[in-house]
Amino acid sequence: MDRTVRHLPPLNAIRAFEATARHLSFTKAAKELCVTQGAVSRHVAALEARLGTKLFERRHRAIELTPKGEIYFRALRDAFERIEDATQHVTGILDTPTLRIKLPPTFAIRWIVPRLARLHAIDRTLDVQITTSHSPADFDREDIDIAIHSGEAAPPGTVSVRLFGEVLTPVCSPGLPNQGRTLREPGDLKAHTLLCSLHRPMDWPTWIAAAGIGGVDGNSGLKFENSSLTYQAAIDELGIAMAQTALVADDLATGRLIAPFRLQVPTSGAYFLVYPLRSRGLEKVRRFETWIREECAALVERP
Repeated sequence: MDRTVRHLPPLNAIRAFEATARHLSFTKAAKELCVTQGAVSRHVAALEARLGTKLFERRHRAIELTPKGEIYFRALRDAFERIEDATQHVTGILDTPTLRIKLPPTFAIRWIVPRLARLHAIDRTLDVQITTSHSPADFDREDIDIAIHSGEAAPPGTVSVRLFGEVLTPVCSPGLPNQGRTLREPGDLKAHTLLCSLHRPMDWPTWIAAAGIGGVDGNSGLKFENSSLTYQAAIDELGIAMAQTALVADDLATGRLIAPFRLQVPTSGAYFLVYPLRSRGLEKVRRFETWIREECAALVERP
């Protein structure tokens, strides 16, 4: 093949296919590209004819990528991201690169957001766009560059950086022990309301088991959708929350919360910075990784 001449399918067809494969929907692809659904379908059909292979399996109300379609989609997604990154390099004086991050809600509210001012103080040319979700990142389907993953290990097939581990300890408002109910030792929890996150049902039982106390139900009390709401309830003196120490460090430092007991219990979980292998060389990813590594190095992580 003559490499001096590029043998490429029509770029509009490639764009239509990539958008359809990302959304697995002709309708959503058409909306993104500001064309009709019929136009997208025709572009994809023309591309399949040009390549001589099916890229999608058409179902009754859904479409799926064929094995060859999956391979082609991954290659095009990689190429489009590199084109975007190269464009940002060329137009960097005029355009601010956008780094799209997906985070667990509590990590975003309690850890990342309070530190963004420091990031912008040292790197004003990086525009950070944050979305939150408890679901794992899908870099092939979602419009994100990097994610923070919470779990025992990073997802396979990604570049991962372990940020810090999970260490549990109860926290409450400094005014709570002054409400006539003793809070000097773990057994005193029997007389208090426990605050729980629905997404972390094992935190209280794990700490209670390590404390060796009986008669305390770790799944009783007030339950909240996420840990951030649980911590706020503790600040508002509704009870005692089981906290991850890294996510309440600022509250403990300012006195909004106190840790009434010395026992801190590590879990097998940790937080990881993750991104797809194809993004390893992206400048905006490298800059954010450098910054977050430095932030985490400042943490004092207890074993």
